[in-house]
Amino acid sequence: MSDHHFSSPALFDATVRLQQDAWTHSAPLLDISLAGLLISRPDTWSLADADAHLETIIELTSGDHIRLEAQLAFSRDDVLALACRHLDLDSIAQLKELISATLGDPSLAERELTELGR
Repeated sequence: MSDHHFSSPALFDATVRLQQDAWTHSAPLLDISLAGLLISRPDTWSLADADAHLETIIELTSGDHIRLEAQLAFSRDDVLALACRHLDLDSIAQLKELISATLGDPSLAERELTELGR
């Protein structure tokens, strides 16, 4: 994920729900890009396997959801960076719209999507 930058600070409220086996936790979304997301580190964070995939659901205030499979990229202080490993087509479209609205320029989201595909 070091090759990708995150978008400008998010201009929306969203909660991220992480799930792995029986563990589940919600945390505020801090920043997002097509490559991954930054969230506040949950108090109960104890991922033993850094390579483990997390079912990640971004709950938007509009009631929409973006589902993706993510993997821990790094953890620092009270922030987790999650790299996107898999998105379905509906979630890609929703995420692209969300990033376009946040950046205020659809061409920037399109450029990020192109870079992600390389």
